Amino acid sequence: MAMALHDLNLASRFSDRLLLLGQGRVLAQGRPEEVLVPELLEQAFGVTSWVFIHPVTGRPWVEFSLPSADP
Repeated sequence: MAMALHDLNLASRFSDRLLLLGQGRVLAQGRPEEVLVPELLEQAFGVTSWVFIHPVTGRPWVEFSLPSADP
């Protein structure tokens, strides 16, 4: 079965394997802990991220740092 999700935390929780796309190409594929790493997420989305292990699910949990609105 395949599904397309834009919520990385849902994808991490409910998927055994992920495919990360960025800039029109495949950046990574594999288990959530292999794909959801800050370096790859920065390549895909151009923002800083932090990846933690969720204390209940044991799966990667992604948080993004959004750019400041201050000039």
